[in-house]
Amino acid sequence: MNDYYKLLYPIDAPTPKKNLISISDDSFEYILFTLNNNMFAFDFETSSLQVWKDPFWVRSVSFHNENVSVSIEIRDSEGGLIDGKREKYLYSWLVKQPKMIAHNFYFEASVLYRATKKIPHIFTCTRAIFMSLANEGNLHQSWSLDQACCRLLEGEEWDWSLTDGKPEYVYRFHEYLTKNGLKKDTMCKADFQELGWYNQLDSAATWYLYKLFRQVVAEYQDSWGQFFWQYMAEDVQTLIRNEVEAYGEGLTLNLKEYREDETDNSDDLRDYGKQLEREIAINRAEFFKHPKVAKAVDAYRNKMVSEHLTKKPDMIYNKDGITPNGQRVKSIKTWEKRLKELENNDEFNLNSADQLRWLFCEIFDVVEIGNGYEVYEKGCKDLFTKLRKTKGGKKSVGQLQLDEKGLRKSGWFGKLVLDYRKLGSQLTFINTLLENEVNGKVHIAVKVFGTFTSRLSSGAID
Repeated sequence: MNDYYKLLYPIDAPTPKKNLISISDDSFEYILFTLNNNMFAFDFETSSLQVWKDPFWVRSVSFHNENVSVSIEIRDSEGGLIDGKREKYLYSWLVKQPKMIAHNFYFEASVLYRATKKIPHIFTCTRAIFMSLANEGNLHQSWSLDQACCRLLEGEEWDWSLTDGKPEYVYRFHEYLTKNGLKKDTMCKADFQELGWYNQLDSAATWYLYKLFRQVVAEYQDSWGQFFWQYMAEDVQTLIRNEVEAYGEGLTLNLKEYREDETDNSDDLRDYGKQLEREIAINRAEFFKHPKVAKAVDAYRNKMVSEHLTKKPDMIYNKDGITPNGQRVKSIKTWEKRLKELENNDEFNLNSADQLRWLFCEIFDVVEIGNGYEVYEKGCKDLFTKLRKTKGGKKSVGQLQLDEKGLRKSGWFGKLVLDYRKLGSQLTFINTLLENEVNGKVHIAVKVFGTFTSRLSSGAID
């Protein structure tokens, strides 16, 4: 991949002029006429990354090639229609275009499939190309996709370390979001002058990345290069099309496979989730009611309160919250609120590995012996159980192995924790299904890129 990195420099990638319009402008149809049947990169900015979860709308779309660079506002920041007739026309026009390039064509095609129930022609996808040429983060690879965008858009001399390894336009836009109290999932509410420019540069980056990858593959035309674009067209793009359709059509909930005593609908799944929540509450109460646990948790709470008392903020600061030495501090009200929470918190986070290790070592005496640990009840010399060390071989008791195998050996403690974890994992699974369920079907997006061995996974559920 180091050879590819050198090829970044010859690519001529001038920053486009800012060109933001509304879908209601007279120039809208002229732009589509200019782009029609030609090759171009495009990119959507949407209200959410969950295409099939309402509410969902497209805020803007951008296009870029050698002749056109523009971002078009489709809806306002609240999802209000600007020109519904032209919006429908735009989507129907896009699905007919034969030479579209997108950075994440899986997402862009899913948006169009939702709008038209048609899968667009997928000419090529720059992220899929990148992942095919070299999996990001692999040994001997000296650049990432973000760094490639930096070099292409900012130039050879740009110090991308100044922007956390991101292109400057991405870094600046994220700064704008933070300053205005917006996040990635709410950035569609940003002013179009900011969001539109970010959107326009996204499609420009996609266009120049494609040019770069064309040049890379051409360098190897006598070997694997002659087969690469055929592989992209026949294998990768087919995979993307199939997964876009699967994501759009969704999976039917079949609860009979999961629970024999329930009928097949999502309301029963919600009822089962509520039942699990009650069982988890009972299990948690039983755990914390155990005398040894209650004593240890009380000690932990006192420890947290004592530590928090040492972090009381300086009371002498100006109206902007700046101390005399120039440091910004949290307000005294925030500190007092946290103190009250700690003082009233009689429970313990069983989902925290660090807290669970602390609790285990508070209740038991843990002695390092060779490649493992011997565990004794407090004040008792009789061996309670043995546990192995972590794979890292660390000697710290804080790294005590508390996986399922180890916990099964720890008697009453392990049983209570494992029962809690089992119920929690079931509840997480059910809640994830319900979060992605629409009209009785579950729409789960998969991680298409980097999984060309056909073993797909999902960030939401597997």
